[in-house]
Amino acid sequence: FIMFFILVTMSNTFEVLLEHLGNKNVTVLVIAVNMSCIAILIAGQWHRERAAIDVRLCMFRVQDCSVFSESDRTTVYSNIAKLMRSCGAVSSIAVDEQALEAFNALVRKTL
Repeated sequence: FIMFFILVTMSNTFEVLLEHLGNKNVTVLVIAVNMSCIAILIAGQWHRERAAIDVRLCMFRVQDCSVFSESDRTTVYSNIAKLMRSCGAVSSIAVDEQALEAFNALVRKTL
């Protein structure tokens, strides 16, 4: 509906401007308006995609991530747990599940 309204408004405006400004100036103006409409549509799409990414990041859990091969999952979890222990995010005696939860919280907070 919005695009229809814009097109109708532009066609009516185009006729009025053509009478007052001449072909060259109106052509430049119409191009500028069209480019502005395109930029608005792209910005709106980008905003919706960014909002969807933010929602997914708020609910991030490494345990829900896909891996190329399920046999890799334990190695990935183990490496994340080692990383979280070595950087001091969890204690050196923390179990892997605690380290993974700390990683999840870090991802949600940082990204």
